[in-house]
Amino acid sequence: MKKLILIPILLCMLNACRTMQEAPAPTINCTSEPVLNDHLASAQLDSLLDAAVSDGLVGGSLLVQSAMNGTFNRAFGYANLQTHQETELCQQYRVASLTKMFTATLTLMLVEEGHFELATRVGEYLDEAQVSGIQDINEITVEELLNHTSGIPNYDDDVRFAPMILNDPGRPISLEQKLQLVRSKGGRVPKWVIKKFGQIYSNTNYLLLQLMIEKTTGKEYAAVLNELIIEPLVLMNTVTSNEEPFPENLAIGYVDFYGNGQIRAVQEWDAYRFDGEGSIISTVNDLQTFFDALLSGQLVSWEMLEQMKNKRLGLLQEEFELENALGHDGIAIGYSAEMWYLPRSQLTVILLSNQGRLVNENWSVLKFENLLRQVIEVAR
Repeated sequence: MKKLILIPILLCMLNACRTMQEAPAPTINCTSEPVLNDHLASAQLDSLLDAAVSDGLVGGSLLVQSAMNGTFNRAFGYANLQTHQETELCQQYRVASLTKMFTATLTLMLVEEGHFELATRVGEYLDEAQVSGIQDINEITVEELLNHTSGIPNYDDDVRFAPMILNDPGRPISLEQKLQLVRSKGGRVPKWVIKKFGQIYSNTNYLLLQLMIEKTTGKEYAAVLNELIIEPLVLMNTVTSNEEPFPENLAIGYVDFYGNGQIRAVQEWDAYRFDGEGSIISTVNDLQTFFDALLSGQLVSWEMLEQMKNKRLGLLQEEFELENALGHDGIAIGYSAEMWYLPRSQLTVILLSNQGRLVNENWSVLKFENLLRQVIEVAR
């Protein structure tokens, strides 16, 4: 997910330093059809990807779509270092907080159908048992959840969240368990802080949006996602990570635990612990299909899409080389994801990797983040 906080020294404190044995690597079955790249800078983009792998980035997939310069679509590096299996374009990755774009879209589709409004107060809509203990929940609106201005604490800021993962590898963590961390934490970010910084990013917001979706439809989040987005758009390689089993095309995730260049697989910590804030597994091509459908008004109306852009309702804003972009990024244990549209350049860039991080420090994904900016500079 975009924000996943674990204290570095905690790894050793929790005996993780003594259990760094590589888990057996599963066989990944994945084949892709050849792709004809016609981007004017294809050779330069190839060179960037090759250099990133040579510099230590494990692997990933890149899709560049430019109205002016053409399309570039390529996998690079390795899906499995242990077997030296090269990455294919059909490789799936955890896309972490890119999931929030899907959840926001589902929420706004239901708003447009008249089930509730952006101004609907969450605490008055959801069952009391679901929201009890969350401070001032009756004052918080759907819009404030969508654009991270609710002030509700981020569940993974709680110091207990890291031990829940590291002390019990593979342990599923339910939505209710994550909300319980917030209930016991107490307090909201003051309004003046939100006003100063614009947004206070919290994964908890999107857990509550999932509950809104499920309460409205009477169905589980994954079922609604399939019905309203995945099936209509024919996203053949998109699933939620709480579906069993994990897809066989999921690339093995890797982390540089200590920033010393030593990469290790982390699939033993991969578990059913994400929901509407970060549960989706997908490919660059499926993500492009979704992103194109969203930005072309196929999923929500043009009027609602403008609100998504202007009010940051599930769409973040980032600046690349003095140009504003719309989209989202994501981080999970062993995976990194970026998906951005630059309106002035009419450029879409989607970059996924099976290398992530465990802490806020970006040493493990610095190569990934540098690659994104280099790709955008060349692709424009």
